[in-house]
Amino acid sequence: WYKKAADKGYESALLALGNIYKKGDGVSKDFIEAADLYKKAALKGNTTAQISLAYMYLKGMGVKEDIGKAIEWFKKAADQGIALAQFNIGVIYRDELGVPKDLKEAVKWFGLAVDAGEPNAQNALGELYNTGQGVYKDTKEAYKLFLLAAEQNHPEGQYNLGLLYDNGK
Repeated sequence: WYKKAADKGYESALLALGNIYKKGDGVSKDFIEAADLYKKAALKGNTTAQISLAYMYLKGMGVKEDIGKAIEWFKKAADQGIALAQFNIGVIYRDELGVPKDLKEAVKWFGLAVDAGEPNAQNALGELYNTGQGVYKDTKEAYKLFLLAAEQNHPEGQYNLGLLYDNGK
């Protein structure tokens, strides 16, 4: 039934069918077909499909690896307020994934995701404040961010918060 709805351009069905092909759930894994279906849904504005397509470009799954296109698709979702996309753009710039390392850009994107309550971003930005990378070193700000992440059961945030306590900060 997904196929029938996808053939009619129904974006949720395009996304669901893309997930099926990506996982090989009841069909042979087909990253090319998954990427094509994600793109069709992404072009209709489906943010989950935009993120999924961005990952495909980031990892070269079913499409040629292309960091520029990955960022483009993450930005489409990020511009619609999707915190996970904002976080992933921050990771790309922080970790130098096909682009020059740009901690100020990473801080910007992590900050947007933090404002939306994304625990991965809270932890990541906390780490930057704790080490003074891309921002002034600020253990109090790191503490606040680690606490936000920890309160959402983010294990690394909990660990980082524990380290601060252990080190008396």
